[in-house]
Amino acid sequence: LAIRNQCLPNPCQNGGSCYLTQTGFACVCPTSYSGTCCEINLAVSNPCYNRPCQNGGTCQVVAPLTYRCVCLIGFIGVQCDQRVCDPNPCLYGGVCLPYGNSFQCQCPAQYTGRCCELLLVTTAAPNPCSSQPCLNGGTCSATSSTAFVCSCTPSYYGRCCELRNYCQPNPCYNGGTCIATTNAYLCQCVYPYSGSNCEITLPTRPPQPTCPCIMCPCPTVTAATYNPCLPNPCQNNGGCSVAQNNAQCYCQSAFTGYYCEYPRKRSLSNIVCANMKCLNGGKCYVNDTEPRCDCPKPYFGEHCELINRPRTCNPSPCGQYGQCITTKDGYKCICKNDRTGVLCEQLIMPKNYRWCPLDCPSGTTCVYEGSTPTCRLL
Repeated sequence: LAIRNQCLPNPCQNGGSCYLTQTGFACVCPTSYSGTCCEINLAVSNPCYNRPCQNGGTCQVVAPLTYRCVCLIGFIGVQCDQRVCDPNPCLYGGVCLPYGNSFQCQCPAQYTGRCCELLLVTTAAPNPCSSQPCLNGGTCSATSSTAFVCSCTPSYYGRCCELRNYCQPNPCYNGGTCIATTNAYLCQCVYPYSGSNCEITLPTRPPQPTCPCIMCPCPTVTAATYNPCLPNPCQNNGGCSVAQNNAQCYCQSAFTGYYCEYPRKRSLSNIVCANMKCLNGGKCYVNDTEPRCDCPKPYFGEHCELINRPRTCNPSPCGQYGQCITTKDGYKCICKNDRTGVLCEQLIMPKNYRWCPLDCPSGTTCVYEGSTPTCRLL
């Protein structure tokens, strides 16, 4: 009986070499490929494989096909390719010194200010705009003899327009949302796009023929999305809906707050809250006569400007579903593929999961009949 040579034809893809083993065959893959048949392109599956971070920056995988660079002091940019002090923002011969993700100016003796734009000793009232302190096309307006305000172009911000707004113009393709950070940006992509700039189209399953059966097996999970309404974060019987990938609570009349956590004894006031800016989806409420921000998870702070992070990696707060790493901003959990959340505490639902809004009684479950949600007996 002839034994079939499993290396003929060659099953190894992408230039791999096949050799026989006692149990079948094995492939010797080129450097950039892996897998049983060399089918995995490491450069595609691991965005850090080609070491995109320059000038000693550390590459971190933040999502499938997406990375971010943690830059050394003195460097900024998506790939740590820009120097904080290039071009020099310090005027009148001031020396620029990197300071974290920003800079400090060492000014000549007769000058002061963040950009050495202020003259210390003068016989006449100076014009603070005469030194042209506003950089990158910004317009200077004097507010007094020693103070000024810069009106920056859309691509820059900061006191002297020295900081770049990496979301102007929007670098995210295919409808992606740009989220600006201190020294770079992140693209929040819509399905089926991925990549640093949402430039990669993920493979989708071809349409299947209509099945005449009523009971069908659950499909295999091929991709995952996070439903912020599972479990329901809204307290005191509040209803939950998804708005721009965030949980939106609809409270009973007796409660208020982002998660319906406050009894409605606080009076909401548009007048008091008019000058209170709550960031990252926070809502303003009045505590006695003082405006406060009610922040959604995981944000906190006076204006919801801070994000909750683990305070230590020892012991690891990420549990069995994630790995705790140290970054320049503190500690962070890198979650497994089916988990998300600050501490990897949330389970990612399959892409074909559809949130059902009905609160069904015990012994029933919420399902869709066509496009209509209904309660069905278990």
